[in-house]
Parts: sequence; structure tokens; C-alpha cells
Amino acid sequence: MTALETENGSPAKVVADRQAVNAILRNLMTKAIKFTPKGGRVTIRARDEGAMVPVSVTDTGVGMSREKIGKLFSIAE
Repeated sequence: MTALETENGSPAKVVADRQAVNAILRNLMTKAIKFTPKGGRVTIRARDEGAMVPVSVTDTGVGMSREKIGKLFSIAE
């Protein structure tokens, strides 16, 4: 179990595979930093929604085209 600081400052208990969550967040942060220009901003946010804690990573980088976003979770053939 890991404590997580949320938007309202209260701690939330998170039960998850620590290595998997760590790898996912590291990957998201690495990509966000890689594609954000110098002087840009990368932000991680978490919200306590009871049984869930949604986490988002946003940045001021170049982003993705709508076409690429639409194919984001497609399985390559």
C-alpha cells in the first residue's frame, strides 16, 4: 500500500502493483519530458474518487494528431 498526495492535499491509500505503476508513470513522464520544449511544463495530477484514484499526466509539448490519438489503443496487424 502506498500513500498518495491528492489535489485536496489529503492522503489516499492505493493498492496496486508498485512496479507496474512505477513503470507506467516513468514511461508517461519520460515521453512528456522528451516532447516538451525547454521552458514547458509537465504536470501529474491524482484525484481521490473513493475506490479509484485517476492519475493524469499533462504537458505543453507538441501533442498527437487526432488520427494518432484514434489509433492509440489499436492492435497492430
